[in-house]
Amino acid sequence: MRPTELNALTTVIVNYLYTSLEEREYTNLAIFLSLLSKEMLAMEAFRELCRIERAIEKEQAEEKTEKS
Repeated sequence: MRPTELNALTTVIVNYLYTSLEEREYTNLAIFLSLLSKEMLAMEAFRELCRIERAIEKEQAEEKTEKS
């Protein structure tokens, strides 16, 4: 999906929710989705850090094996 298509789709969804929900429901949903996205990004960052750590450990183990 191209960025312009994603932007258009997002706009359509936001407009639909804004017109379909009551103000309090819309605000609660916006807060929930904001928190959810932050958690998802944090999990992805943590996953990447774990991947890097495993790669470093693997490299160190290989170096240790080569020295033996």
